[in-house]
Amino acid sequence: MKNMKKMDEMERHIMLLSQSYGYRAAVLTLALWTICKSTLALVKNTAADPLPVVLMWIPMAVQWISQEVLKRRMTAGDEEYRAPNTALRVAIAAVVLGAFLAALGTYVFILLR
Repeated sequence: MKNMKKMDEMERHIMLLSQSYGYRAAVLTLALWTICKSTLALVKNTAADPLPVVLMWIPMAVQWISQEVLKRRMTAGDEEYRAPNTALRVAIAAVVLGAFLAALGTYVFILLR
């Protein structure tokens, strides 16, 4: 760690942009994998494999949670900025959306059987 130099703004921007592209590519690949596995499960009348879905949602959840935590830390004690506590609302919305999608998927799976 002694030989590491500090990055200037341009190098930091380039690094963050490349990390963003890598993250998007990973999520897109996992989404395509999820769609392929779900389609194969519907066509072959087999059980769906939850692994691609779990692998897709974990990095998305980690990114969202870390973003919220870092935002709260940076604005803590700032009298000008009072952000509403959206973490609970988003968590509830995610659970409701997940339940809806699971119910819809189950309905479509039973319907196509």
